[in-house]
Amino acid sequence: MRWIPISQAAAGMVLAEPVMDSCGRLLADKGESLSTQSIGVLHDHGIREVLANESEDTSNAPRLDESTGRADIEEAAVAVRRNLDVRFRKFPENPLMQTLRRLAEKHLVQAKLSNPERPSPAPAPNSFPVEPK
Repeated sequence: MRWIPISQAAAGMVLAEPVMDSCGRLLADKGESLSTQSIGVLHDHGIREVLANESEDTSNAPRLDESTGRADIEEAAVAVRRNLDVRFRKFPENPLMQTLRRLAEKHLVQAKLSNPERPSPAPAPNSFPVEPK
């Protein structure tokens, strides 16, 4: 059992204690095995290190690399943002639609990073039906 910086955490490591965010919400429970996706979620919530037991073989497991990880995230985010900009262009002032847009962006970027071979959603159509006033 040792403290591991989140940037060096690997899929397959088992948490030795629960991980909570700054508001006290449970992000990962004791005994949970880390995955690449859960490591990304912990990183996104500002978790800098975790107390974990390494499993027998984590040497080949993918690690979140701060330099390349950031580039991959930015590349995925740019593609997703372009698509969402078109889809949400009619709702720039609607706070509920902007919240939905932010949630969709986060979900789509995480999905793209967890499965890079997955095709991106079809581009949004260039025109929408005109809504009656």
